[in-house]
Amino acid sequence: MEKRYYPLSVSQLGIYYECKKDESLTTYNLPFAVKLPRTTDIGRLLGAVCAVFAAHPSLGTVIETVEGRPMQRYSVSENPVVGRHRVQEEDMDRIKRDYARPFAMEGSPLYRMDIYETEANIHFVYDIHHIVSDGTSNTVFL
Repeated sequence: MEKRYYPLSVSQLGIYYECKKDESLTTYNLPFAVKLPRTTDIGRLLGAVCAVFAAHPSLGTVIETVEGRPMQRYSVSENPVVGRHRVQEEDMDRIKRDYARPFAMEGSPLYRMDIYETEANIHFVYDIHHIVSDGTSNTVFL
C-alpha cells in the first residue's frame, strides 16, 4: 500500500524552513519559458505535461503539517493545473519577468504553469519550487 505522506529530506527541510522564515522569498523558484510555433497543438502539449507529471508524481508535491511536522504528499491521479491565456506578443517580456512569485509553502502545489497564446507564438511558461525539482530536472519538460 502506498503511503500518503513522506518525510522531507534534510535538504528539503532546510529549504522549507528558510522559505517559511521569509515568505516573500523567490530564491528557490525555478522559472522557465519556452517559445513554440503558433502551429503547436495545445492539446498535445497539455497531454505531454500530464504525462510528465504522471511519470514524475513528486512534481506535484504538496507540503502539509502532520503531527507538527512538515510532510510531503503527491498523487499520480491529480492532473497538473495549466492556465491558458490570449495575450499580445509584446506583453510576453513583462509576463516572463514577473512570473516568479513566492509560493505558499503549505497546502498547494509548488509549481505554476501557463500557456500564453499570441498572434505569432505559443509560450509555455512555468515556475517550480526547488524543494521539488532542480535545474537539471527542468530538462524533463524539454
